[in-house]
Amino acid sequence: TVLFTAGHATNDLNLNVLPTLLPILSGVFGLTYTLGGLLVASFHLASSALQPVLGHFYDKYPVRWMPAVGVFLVSLFTGLLGVLPSYPLLITAAALSGLGSALFHPAATSMVSFTGSSRRGTMMSLFIAGGTMGFALGPIVVLVLVGSFGLPGTLALLIPGTIFFVIGLRFLPSPARPSAGKGSSGLWKAIARNYQAIVPVVVVIVLRSSVLSSIIAFLPSYAVSLGLSNFLGGITLAVMLVFSAVGSLMGGVLSDRLGRRMLIILSLSGSSLLLVSLPYAIGLSFWITIALLGIALSVSNAVLIVWSHDLLPEHKGVASSINQGIPFAFAALTVVLVGVGADLVGFEPMIQILAFLPLSAVIIAATRLGSQ
Repeated sequence: TVLFTAGHATNDLNLNVLPTLLPILSGVFGLTYTLGGLLVASFHLASSALQPVLGHFYDKYPVRWMPAVGVFLVSLFTGLLGVLPSYPLLITAAALSGLGSALFHPAATSMVSFTGSSRRGTMMSLFIAGGTMGFALGPIVVLVLVGSFGLPGTLALLIPGTIFFVIGLRFLPSPARPSAGKGSSGLWKAIARNYQAIVPVVVVIVLRSSVLSSIIAFLPSYAVSLGLSNFLGGITLAVMLVFSAVGSLMGGVLSDRLGRRMLIILSLSGSSLLLVSLPYAIGLSFWITIALLGIALSVSNAVLIVWSHDLLPEHKGVASSINQGIPFAFAALTVVLVGVGADLVGFEPMIQILAFLPLSAVIIAATRLGSQ
């Protein structure tokens, strides 16, 4: 689990580099909120479109190299963001970085779920927390690199990715072999058998992911628009994501005490209230609000992953894509729509609109999710 957690941290270290760089890239290339949203969405679309396919491939042909290669690709193409000379090349690099994430997440999550066995909730919480810590460190690392070396400093992101690639190829464990039910027909039979339970879980994940992706994509730019420096704009994202890691660690313990459904209801209710209050928060209250928002949006993450695995126990790669792939296709669309709306009416009204998404998820969780 330590190796998987380190790999998740290395992979996700790169995933928030682009939102952190967005205020700087917007100045260099003259990007609007809409073009910035499209840039972020290109990563999410590539990752989300490929994760179900690669997750199904992993279920049928489990190979140990997928997480290592995925981390290397994410690091390579994220590292190139600071040196590419045009917007189309930025879009391409972001999409290829998404390919790396699509390779890593289904395979690594499935391996963790298998190796964790009787302690899956704890193991998954550690794995998710590692990724979220990478999320949190990403803005800080890229700000230090760019502050020290300019935009070409992003090339240094290749170093941890290459290190994990070499170590992972040598030490990642051999995955479980596929069982008789893991073919395409077995997958569709499993989905048909459990679709009434699967659909509400997917919808809750989609709504939560759409809010989280939109806030991550635009929080640094929003902070800069409030008068903060580019450095502090990146720090706002780092603060939110550090507390997201705290929320991820809390999720397993709280779900044991409260139950999965109640944890989801409480956390997403809190998310909605915090989004409504964010445009009115100033000074210290602004930093407290984004910290609490990080916890509220992330505390149910591990719970939802384990829940999706329980619904498709013989297809954990596909189940992982339900949580980490498919929702981000919708999240990518939401990011673009928020960008368009922010160009038209400003970002603060869009935050208020986003508050309806977790509220909708609460209603679905309360009425459609099981009592696990």
